[in-house]
Amino acid sequence: MTIFKAYDIRGTVPDQIDPSLARKIGQAFVTLTRARSIAVGRDMRVSSPGLSEALIAGAREAGAHVLDVGMVSTPMLNFAVAHHRLDGGIQVTASHNPGAYNGFKLCGPGAAPISYDTGIGDVERWVAGQAAGFRLAATPGGYEKRELFDEYSRFLKAQVRLGDRHLKLVADTANGVTGVREFLILEDLYPDIEGMYLEPDGNFPNHEANPLIPENIRPLQDHVLASKADLGIAFDGDGDRVAFVDEHGAAVSGDLVTALIAASELARHPGATVLYDLRSSRAVKEEIERLGGVAKKCRVGHSFIKQMMRQHDAVLAGELSGHFYFKDNFFLDSGIFAALRVLEILSTSEKPMSELVAPLDRYHRSGEINFHVKDQDAVLARVKSVFESSGEMSHLDGLSVDFDDWWFNLRKSNTEPLLRINLEATTAELMRSKLQELQALLAEG
Repeated sequence: MTIFKAYDIRGTVPDQIDPSLARKIGQAFVTLTRARSIAVGRDMRVSSPGLSEALIAGAREAGAHVLDVGMVSTPMLNFAVAHHRLDGGIQVTASHNPGAYNGFKLCGPGAAPISYDTGIGDVERWVAGQAAGFRLAATPGGYEKRELFDEYSRFLKAQVRLGDRHLKLVADTANGVTGVREFLILEDLYPDIEGMYLEPDGNFPNHEANPLIPENIRPLQDHVLASKADLGIAFDGDGDRVAFVDEHGAAVSGDLVTALIAASELARHPGATVLYDLRSSRAVKEEIERLGGVAKKCRVGHSFIKQMMRQHDAVLAGELSGHFYFKDNFFLDSGIFAALRVLEILSTSEKPMSELVAPLDRYHRSGEINFHVKDQDAVLARVKSVFESSGEMSHLDGLSVDFDDWWFNLRKSNTEPLLRINLEATTAELMRSKLQELQALLAEG
């Protein structure tokens, strides 16, 4: 399987990714973008320093001046690119993957993401020697180390209007990069915050850095209950995703967080557009419109969402996966930015988190369920033939079918022979019966 994927470059070290490849990627990236200045950051993985050093060498050989921002989160790397108006940037990270993995997230001016279709495919071909135009500069580009934490912290704090309510918080940084950066910002605002697994460790000794998997947030849930905290916050490995746990230790679904944050964004930007991913509860659209905003459904994937945000000048976008994007953050996703917005809402309300979310949690959802199928296209076609005469159909991302009292979305996995289903209904009984109906159709594949 190729390491050059839809949204980034990612694989195991050293068999798929090593310093030699990193150097070529640095060269190819600068050739592709014709960048004169870029930022390079890295996460806390054991292999990241060596890969970063080689990547920087390759970028300089192709003529770019490199701003080395050291061990930072992906949002902080993006801040460096957007705030300092650089021509691009590369973050050395494999996000939430296990420690044996590493990779590269690429962005252009304004920290706009570079996907396979907009550049990663060209990097793959140039690295393999299958494309013309590869060049090295007559004079290597310059190099500068830069510590950006102070200005990053000032930027974030200026974006939030916290209330006077005292909040007791617990944050699980999963031994990722947010333990030495973003956690300090939270601690400065709420000095008695309790931290979990703050020490950066690319071997992830406590649990995987993916807050979307239920077992990974159980320690946080237990800690919130034991300490009687008002809120639990869980970051992923490179800090671009975040999840929340209420005062009862219950996980808050990402789509409901989108609806909650929409209130603060639309207060700042009345009548603005808010994007929500097509797996989201109908309550999200209903809440955005109740608040006077324009709700637009979007497909899954950060490169699509960031592009659509710019097209519609959207103030917010949210994904079920815990990615939250903000116009006030250069149209980019950021776990800490989303956390600060949630803290603003909670600190200016007399209600606990569970009561703020309860009115939004009014439908019955299946959650995302994976089905192994041999022929994804054949199964999608069969499901379409069953429902096309009875429901409102969309192909924005996979197959979505809407009815008055229930809906479902069926999507292909980009990397595995899987179909992913999300289903929602007005009652639990209807949700279960329709899910069984779909499961029977999928079992035939």
